[in-house]
Amino acid sequence: MAQNFSLDVNSETFEIEKAVQKPMTDYKMLSADRLVQAATFGSDLKVMANFSDYDFGYGVETIKAGSALIIDGDHKTVVAPADQ
Repeated sequence: MAQNFSLDVNSETFEIEKAVQKPMTDYKMLSADRLVQAATFGSDLKVMANFSDYDFGYGVETIKAGSALIIDGDHKTVVAPADQ
């Protein structure tokens, strides 16, 4: 079953602010059920969100169920609901 989650953004979570300042340059559905998605902003900021209830492998990355993986150049941040 798909999960809904929201992100609480504070001053330390700057990736979201960076994303809105860059054009979306790519968007993909990564899973056949359309619950794992990726968006690229500019040339080096990628956000992969997993709205499913299963972990998803993509390349060398694993996106945990109900979480998002933000890759900003060499920096990786995982965002998940507090109850996970």
